[in-house]
Amino acid sequence: MAIHLIRKTTKEGNVMLTVPMRTRLSLGAIGALLVGSTAYVSLLEGKAPFDALNLALLVLTIAATLYEERWILDKTGQTITFRFGMLPLARRQTIPFSAVEKVKLEYFVKGRSGFLSPEEAATFSRGRPKGPALPFFSPPLWVNLVLLLTNGGRLVLDSRKGKTALELSHIGEEIATLLGKELEA
Repeated sequence: MAIHLIRKTTKEGNVMLTVPMRTRLSLGAIGALLVGSTAYVSLLEGKAPFDALNLALLVLTIAATLYEERWILDKTGQTITFRFGMLPLARRQTIPFSAVEKVKLEYFVKGRSGFLSPEEAATFSRGRPKGPALPFFSPPLWVNLVLLLTNGGRLVLDSRKGKTALELSHIGEEIATLLGKELEA
């Protein structure tokens, strides 16, 4: 399962990419249902409330609920702040706009090495290869939105399947405009 980041624009003109609140609430609800159903069954059958499987599932849902990934592009401060990790222990990294060399879309197919050119990516339809082969058994196209840094580093903002690449390119264009760069496809 891939959790796509959503874009929010603040009144000040800052752009924020973050995990959707509905995703957090859904995962929290799954955890609550797991606890409730386990407690109910343990009361009915008189068994220990948490066996190893239920405990592992509960830990996974709590971890997924508390996971944070947030990119804040601060227009006034000319900085990009990236927070990721478990909410209480999230790591924070800040870089200035001037450290970004390019904003780029990278196309790739999972299981193959290297990136595809935009021309090769155009041979895919809705994220699947065009042609006589059965598209459902072919690996899909993926797209990364990447910030290439002046020090040679790269930061991947988001990855999506090819069928949602247009939405990711709109986000990339907005970010590139904010940074004063061109979006390179």
